[in-house]
Amino acid sequence: MKKHILYFMVYVFASQAFAQDYRYQFGIDGGYTKPLFYSTHPWEISTPDFNFNFGIQFQDHLNDRWQLDYGIFYKSIAYTRTNTFDENDTIVVNPDDKIENIAYHFIELPITFRYNVLKDSKFKFLPGFGIRPALSIQEQTIGNFGFGLFLSMAMEYQLNEKWKLRVDPVYTYRLPFWGDFSVNLGIYRSITNITNTANNETKDNDLLKRNAVAITAGYGVIVASFQIGYERLFWEKKKNLHQAAYGNVNFGGFSSFDESIFGSILGGYLIGNKNKFLDISLGVLATDGKTILPSGAFGYRYQNNNVQFRTGIGFIEGVYVGFARTF
Repeated sequence: MKKHILYFMVYVFASQAFAQDYRYQFGIDGGYTKPLFYSTHPWEISTPDFNFNFGIQFQDHLNDRWQLDYGIFYKSIAYTRTNTFDENDTIVVNPDDKIENIAYHFIELPITFRYNVLKDSKFKFLPGFGIRPALSIQEQTIGNFGFGLFLSMAMEYQLNEKWKLRVDPVYTYRLPFWGDFSVNLGIYRSITNITNTANNETKDNDLLKRNAVAITAGYGVIVASFQIGYERLFWEKKKNLHQAAYGNVNFGGFSSFDESIFGSILGGYLIGNKNKFLDISLGVLATDGKTILPSGAFGYRYQNNNVQFRTGIGFIEGVYVGFARTF
């Protein structure tokens, strides 16, 4: 199932790379990372080593305010821990220190939604939030598969029509109990110059598209999750209230006392007026432990041209928020 998640991410990248709605950009990004989980006990003294991350990132400008970023990154998380134990692993007042070097290495697939605060300016402030699915690439690790939620405060400067620079402070909370802070520098180049928004003006009756790629993150009492999925409308009625039925498939991960991945298949019903919809879905979910569970959600959707905002409550998401690109 891990391979399926990677294949699906490649599909999302490819489908968005050839979208012709707005300016599309590609760049390289990287910088310094400081781990924030290295003092886990009061009797330990730990110091972070030099950590870094780098990768490639794609930008899809959904409209003149909202932007979707996604990419693939390598990140190292390393620190040196001094344990105050004696030879019998007993805590003593003045022990001989034991030095231990800890290192984690990840391949990350960050997905970020950003809002352009300063419209029509060479300098842009782009606060954003997103999820960072991560796969470990070494044996010594917290988990083979995990993910984090993060906040970004990116600042960009447009050098010319094609090139721009970005400075991006990022705080990541990695489930279940740790995190890191990064400061990245990136350079980006425009590869699609179509910025005419007039082509995306739609009538109310045409707001629902047949296809959607959705990204969702949720949090429950003891479970946090993310998922990415494909959705297809197979029935629609536009008299009086706007109604539609859909099916979707999703892949994702969740973390409670352990990390796991899952896949789900759901059918759903939408009812609303203009661009606001009540969303009800029901289906089944399978975890990597081969456990089959019922799944479903009760939520709300808001559609603006080719972008959907989604929120509600469901299983396994808990309270969730998400975005979708429709086409």
